[in-house]
Amino acid sequence: MRILFYYLLTLLVPLVSYANTPDATIQFNFYGTPIEITYSPKILNTSLGSELSENTFEDFDKEISSNDIGTILHQLFAQKTNLDLNDWLYYLLIRASIDAIFNTKTENFKTLAHWVMLDKSGYDVKLNYFQNQLYLSIFTTNEVFDIPRRAERNGWYVDISSFFKDGYTTMSNSFSSTIPSRNDILFHFYLEKLPIFTNPIIEERTFKFIH
Repeated sequence: MRILFYYLLTLLVPLVSYANTPDATIQFNFYGTPIEITYSPKILNTSLGSELSENTFEDFDKEISSNDIGTILHQLFAQKTNLDLNDWLYYLLIRASIDAIFNTKTENFKTLAHWVMLDKSGYDVKLNYFQNQLYLSIFTTNEVFDIPRRAERNGWYVDISSFFKDGYTTMSNSFSSTIPSRNDILFHFYLEKLPIFTNPIIEERTFKFIH
């Protein structure tokens, strides 16, 4: 089961094509399913300070929220419901949307946008930063492997952003933001049932291992 789960992590990587239109709409392909998101053009004016600090994070949250990120979030949550996505796939959908809308922004900017959207979705998320790079961890009781994690309470804070970076960082070497999370929704990695994709990308692979 754990091997199958990790295989799904590596297989389900979005294919994104960009289509910016005058009415502020982006379109991309999410595992064979066309997604269209409309947004307010003013959200592109959201800025990020040059230094990583608690004040920078809070200012970013206030600015992107005032620039109507809620409209995007509402559409993504509707897609989560319609496609029957688990939490991990919902996070990948958020990433694909942010990549398409803010395709010229830095990785730190995008990580902060992921943080805001997951926080507003009700998950317990934390920011970590190390050597001017941002990392995003989320609380879960699912046991996952090969991703940095830190034990806390009856579960772990798992660094979900490091999965997409070159090489993994060690969470113990990073500074954890003191901005508290007000949420308590547990994040679920495990894929208990298949999502409802209109034209799913199917690959067959063979695993060999010694048990």
